[in-house]
Amino acid sequence: MKQTVLFLSWKDITHPSAGGAELLTDTLAQHLTSTYDVLYFTSAYPGAKKSEEINGYRVMRRGSQFTTHLYAILWWHLHGRALQYTYIIDQVHGFPFFSTLYIGHPKVITLVMEVAGDIWDTLRSPFLRIIGKGLERLWLRLYRNNDIVTISKSTKRELIEHRVTTSNISIIPMFSQRILPDIPPKSDIPTLLVVGRIAPVKQIEHAIDAYMIAKRIIPSLRLVIIGKTEQAYEAYKSFLLKKIVSDPDITFIENASEEKKQEWMEHSHMLLMTSQKEGYGLVILEAAACGTPTIGYRVQGIQDAILDTSTGMLVENQQPAAMAESICEILLHASRYTDMQKKAYEHATTHTKKQTCVAFTKTLYGTTKRTY
Repeated sequence: MKQTVLFLSWKDITHPSAGGAELLTDTLAQHLTSTYDVLYFTSAYPGAKKSEEINGYRVMRRGSQFTTHLYAILWWHLHGRALQYTYIIDQVHGFPFFSTLYIGHPKVITLVMEVAGDIWDTLRSPFLRIIGKGLERLWLRLYRNNDIVTISKSTKRELIEHRVTTSNISIIPMFSQRILPDIPPKSDIPTLLVVGRIAPVKQIEHAIDAYMIAKRIIPSLRLVIIGKTEQAYEAYKSFLLKKIVSDPDITFIENASEEKKQEWMEHSHMLLMTSQKEGYGLVILEAAACGTPTIGYRVQGIQDAILDTSTGMLVENQQPAAMAESICEILLHASRYTDMQKKAYEHATTHTKKQTCVAFTKTLYGTTKRTY
């Protein structure tokens, strides 16, 4: 009989707003099914089954994105603690499931994509901002001596700044899902691309401003925005639409399919990343795998995914004008752009699922050698 691993995560890979974090946890859960039975406790969403098997592991859904943490406590005391788990993976999104308080398991592994920090300030509700910051301070204190797995050097540094035990922090590399056999041909029209959630923290208006400034130098330039929308950020989406309505060379594609997103990544010349912060800019790797370099702000997560002046360029001080300057500098010099394409593509080919899963497995087994 196989041993069991429990994942606690606020969303699963089928959730309508699933992103890079869910892609990673799905990949890790799939990988572990070769050795363990895997149970993935998460939130429900309209139309979702309460329980089903996905990619070889069992998914149990209870509560919403914001109440599933409470349902997890109830489920654990009614049913969960009767089972034996080899490892418990407690994923942090803003804050964890606080499993270390009620499970008391020596092998709780905390999976941290990012420390939210200033991101809490982008929430419209002052009450939620206060609650979010308070819960983050609490979990960083409670989990200070736990085993933590993260995905970037930036996040590791931030955890250390919060006095998390350095020796307990492991980094696993992110990966590109799809590596093309060759770099595909780009569009005849110089095309900039933005991909991500339509949320204030992504600062998409900065990318629009950078495009507008660069267009004065490159009149044929166009911008494509592919965004996942959420009800909570309808006002922000309206703000962006008003900003672009008068420009026929800006295309806004809402909730595009993976196929459509892949098509634009392959044929666009450059990806723009203007987020305030990322855990790791996974979309940067995905674009690089298509031979599409990225210009992004030098902020946490983005600076981990771009090799500056090699696979893309990093822009200081979050300034659209500086980003526009970099856009023109690269696109107006064909040989430099071609060299950057090749280096981005080569860099992406070194980031594989196998590499990520092997690193995660080593981390799990490493925790068994520690004294608790």
